[in-house]
Amino acid sequence: MLGLALVMAFVSLPADWQGGIRSIYPVVVLIVGLVLGWRFHRSRLLLALGVLALCHRALTHLAGLDPAALDARALQHGIAILLPINLALLALSAERGVFTLRGLHRMVVIGLQAGFLLLVHRYPTTRMMGPMAHALADMPTPLLHMPVVALLAFGGALAAMLYGFTRHHSATESGFFWALLIAMIAVWPPASEVARAAGLATAGLTLVLSLVEVSYGMAFRDELTGLPGRRALQEALIQLTGNYTIAMVDIDHFKKFNDRFGHDVGDQVLKMVAARLGRIRGGGKAFRYGGEEFTVLFPGKDLTHALEHLDTTRAEIADMDFAIRSPGRPRKKPDTPRRSRRKPRRTRITVSAGAAERNNRNSGPEDVLRASDKALYRAKQAGRNQVCK
Repeated sequence: MLGLALVMAFVSLPADWQGGIRSIYPVVVLIVGLVLGWRFHRSRLLLALGVLALCHRALTHLAGLDPAALDARALQHGIAILLPINLALLALSAERGVFTLRGLHRMVVIGLQAGFLLLVHRYPTTRMMGPMAHALADMPTPLLHMPVVALLAFGGALAAMLYGFTRHHSATESGFFWALLIAMIAVWPPASEVARAAGLATAGLTLVLSLVEVSYGMAFRDELTGLPGRRALQEALIQLTGNYTIAMVDIDHFKKFNDRFGHDVGDQVLKMVAARLGRIRGGGKAFRYGGEEFTVLFPGKDLTHALEHLDTTRAEIADMDFAIRSPGRPRKKPDTPRRSRRKPRRTRITVSAGAAERNNRNSGPEDVLRASDKALYRAKQAGRNQVCK
């Protein structure tokens, strides 16, 4: 997206293309982003698009002014300072809704900033606004024709977003980081009107694409275990061709375990088993099927090959010593943990598995899946903690 913005901004394009980038491109991105943000209840996206739209409107107005004039310099520098600060605050904040108290508070804060810049721009020589206009307009600009304060704001905002991404590894945080980097093109004073429109619109498009990626992850990836979910499994089954093996894996006595120790401990078990299945060797790929059941696909592998790696994984899970988390233990590890005199309760977890391969009797993925489910039932009936075919 950064490369796309640079091409649109600084490569010589036909006049019709430049006109579309200036007028049509930003409007289309804004409309699509507002619709998706509203539909998926993403207040941060809606407010970020609002900030970018206000900046685009102000920079479009600046194109018709003398860049050396006091009011133009004050407005230019004010935008360069406030844009990164606002995007960083939105990137690091949580989703709080649009028409909630916090959502309305954010809108009021953004509106007050826009109103302040408007007053400074309109009345730069008055007794009240004059000192503020001169303070913004007369900032030193040693690098990139941008004020030092603006460069510090961009640098600090990018560093804060990068820190947020290292903590959450979310497409949303990544989208905000790249959107701000792309938006720097728009606030660079020598940039043309096309470059400004391309920078802000592409920054908005980056945020929209990050929302699409997050929504895709929510639909196709299981939130608890991190494995691909049921919908991703259905897509993978459709793509299976040739020879393949499908296995169903189930945690033994999970319901009794859940009833005895609680759902929090049950979630720990699911995560532990999922983590081990996610590292299964032999070309297998694990999916969360539902509840305590998992599915493992072995594309291009026969049943003998799959059984060997399934049994290895089953044995590794059975050998793991599982510590039961105390109900009073904090979810996040404290900086100075206190040593407990009570030894944690420990237990072992076992799984059963059933596998089937494509053959004359089971010619389609759904047939093989049903056959592997029957093999899983046989493993349960035979005493659990084993793999059957």
